[in-house]
Amino acid sequence: MNTPFFRIAPEGLPIICAVAVLGWVFAIFGFVFLSFLFLVAFGFTLFFFRDPSRTTPSENGLVISPSDGRVIEVSSEREDGFLHSDVTRVSVFLSIFDCHVNWFPVSGEVTASVYRKGRFSFGFDKNASKHNEQLATLVKPDGGAPEIVVAQVAGFIARRIISHAPQGARLKRGDRFGIIKFGSRIDLFLPPEYEVRVKKGDRVVGSETVIARFTAGAGAG
Repeated sequence: MNTPFFRIAPEGLPIICAVAVLGWVFAIFGFVFLSFLFLVAFGFTLFFFRDPSRTTPSENGLVISPSDGRVIEVSSEREDGFLHSDVTRVSVFLSIFDCHVNWFPVSGEVTASVYRKGRFSFGFDKNASKHNEQLATLVKPDGGAPEIVVAQVAGFIARRIISHAPQGARLKRGDRFGIIKFGSRIDLFLPPEYEVRVKKGDRVVGSETVIARFTAGAGAG
């Protein structure tokens, strides 16, 4: 069972504290309406930066959703940033009401990571994957499965991508590895050896929903 307010993501504490202090200052000086607005903002930032406890599937070969949100696209294309091959791209859009903590989709090693400057179009724009600012991470799963790419993509509102998965890091499936502040999307680029288990329009839960499964040989960790 999920616990939505189990804890607060540490990346959000500076913003939460700033909003609280400003609201307190306005209250002291008698600006009731402004202090009320900041009280509402304080409640929203607590909600936005929630860091719920999740139960991650343990079965071998699974790729789990790295975020909450809605699947807005499942498409075949060529990935030339890392894999240089045909892949299936699964795009998950996060609204400002979704939890924005990011979970690692497989157990494995980060073999490369590239931050690319770009636009700040709406996250649901079909061209956001190509043109928006983003941090792409190449992951080599445990167990011999093909490498996959996880891209944290900034959107119109989200202007800050945080990742705690530098090159050389080893993470387990379901580990928290970052956050995108205030709404955006995450793209998964999966080689043909992975069987995609979601479709456009599906709601997904980070660290719990199975996005795909490695179907050839050993599991993906």
